[in-house]
Amino acid sequence: MRFLGLDVGLKTTGVALSDATGSIASFQESLRGYKDARELALLVAEKAKACGAESFVIGKPLHMTGEESSLFLEIKKTGDLLAEMTGLPVAYWDERLSTCAAEKSMLEGDLSRRKRKKRIDSISAQWILQGYLDYLQEKSCP
Repeated sequence: MRFLGLDVGLKTTGVALSDATGSIASFQESLRGYKDARELALLVAEKAKACGAESFVIGKPLHMTGEESSLFLEIKKTGDLLAEMTGLPVAYWDERLSTCAAEKSMLEGDLSRRKRKKRIDSISAQWILQGYLDYLQEKSCP
C-alpha cells in the first residue's frame, strides 16, 4: 500500500510518499501558495491520484504534554476534505519534534541554509510518515 504523508502548515505543506510496500518514506516536495484548507486538499488529492496513493498520513500537532494544539482543528479540516474528495482513509500521527529531527538530519548532511529552508517541510513529512510506517510494521509483527 502506498501512503502519502503530509506536514500541513498554514502557508507550506510538506509532502512525502512511501514505496509501494509501505515500508520506506521519501520526501517529495513542499506545496506553497494555497489560500485555505479546500485549496490545499485539492492540490493533495491531485498528487495522491498521480502517485497512486491509497491512504493519507497527516502530522498531528500536539503539545509536549500530549494535548492537541489549536492548529490541529485547522489541519483536521484538510484531512476531512481529503477523505471526502478521494474516499481514501486519513490517519493522524504525532508530529512532535519532527521538524527538529528533520533539521538535525539536514545539518548532519551539511545542507546549506537555503536548501534546508526549501526542504524542511517535506523532510518533516518524511519523518512523520516513516514513524507511522514503522508503527504499522511493529504492530503487524508477532
